[in-house]
Amino acid sequence: MAIRLNPKLIADYQAWERATNTDLPGRYAMGFHGAPVFSLYNHDMPIASQPADCGNDDGRMKLWFTGATTPFEARNLNLDCADIRRLLSQLDGKTPFEQVCRQHSARFPEQQVRQLVEGLLGLAVFLPDAIEKLEVGIRRVEIVRFPIQSPYLVLREYWSNCCDVRTHLEDFLENLGSSQEFRAALANLHVLATLGADLETRYGGSGGIPTVPGGYRMHPVRTGLTARKSQFLDEHLKRLGLRPIRRDEYFAFSETGILLGAVAEEGRVFRHPPADGGHLDKLLEETRIAMVRAREDLVDGRRESLLLSLSRFHKLFLHAHPFYNINNSIAMNIVNYCLSRAGFGVIPHLLLDFIALRTDFDVYAEVFVQAVRNYAFDTAPGNEDDQILSRIVQDHRLVLSTDSWKGFKERWYTNS
Repeated sequence: MAIRLNPKLIADYQAWERATNTDLPGRYAMGFHGAPVFSLYNHDMPIASQPADCGNDDGRMKLWFTGATTPFEARNLNLDCADIRRLLSQLDGKTPFEQVCRQHSARFPEQQVRQLVEGLLGLAVFLPDAIEKLEVGIRRVEIVRFPIQSPYLVLREYWSNCCDVRTHLEDFLENLGSSQEFRAALANLHVLATLGADLETRYGGSGGIPTVPGGYRMHPVRTGLTARKSQFLDEHLKRLGLRPIRRDEYFAFSETGILLGAVAEEGRVFRHPPADGGHLDKLLEETRIAMVRAREDLVDGRRESLLLSLSRFHKLFLHAHPFYNINNSIAMNIVNYCLSRAGFGVIPHLLLDFIALRTDFDVYAEVFVQAVRNYAFDTAPGNEDDQILSRIVQDHRLVLSTDSWKGFKERWYTNS
């Protein structure tokens, strides 16, 4: 059954998206530096460690914590060192945050307390219960590109909505019988990815086009990447013994003659097919057929065939770019659900989406299969995690050495 949204809810969501449009660590900034973005909820029961040293320097409160290489700086806080130590001592992992705020309400505004505690997330304040609950729903390693950053650099709402999408994927696989069923089921997943099951847990895009929860795009879009990152992709493909990404300007088609889009500007831009003229409809139907084959492979236990079917589904989905924003996270959630059920484990996003748009089906299939073999984590944390993370760290260093990610965002915008 389709999830129906009223126009006001969509308008309110888009207004929120415009107001909170930021380039967030763990989302586009591959260096994983910056302030934590994990939301602190009133019912959370944080646990904190005490600073090893504390001092006030020209209006800036500096806190030194054991193991940290640099001090934490808090600005514009009417808290002295004694206040901070007293406050942190009450974050014992048993007391709800709202109760701590009430205890200090006579002296300090809640916003001041929240500002300090949120700033210390992952450094000296931790939310183990919240993180564990999310990990049970869906592992962090499968919803990010390079799972080496702190969980507090992952948006809590994004993570939570990924959990909601995951719980509805069995229903999604049961609604592949027709194009209409497929589109409705896919739209439902997009609503969950943007608004959550409660329709209140908002996660938005950071491009120039407003996201329409559950709404298919009606205009052409193009996505981009930096020139130096494209060089890394070439080097990665070379290490696998594969052809480099397409850089010449050309129109890409499937084997059945369906328009996949066009590469432009030396491979830095990919122009997705227009929504009119039946182009998006045909591509989505091809995507549905690929998903049907993947489901059949999954049910029949054809593991190797499943990998090829999933690589095809993922590639076609990315070419279609069915929604203005929030596409690859849904596609990878579907992919990882199938991989997990087949016993392969789950894989991070890595840079698979960029490669898929700029390589032929056979090349991307090999890239995808190698990613599963080299980077698949068990569905539950295990002893193999360290070995996989070690390989990912090496690749991540190569990415950082070949590209400057500071201030970079993938671009999603309409063609002029």
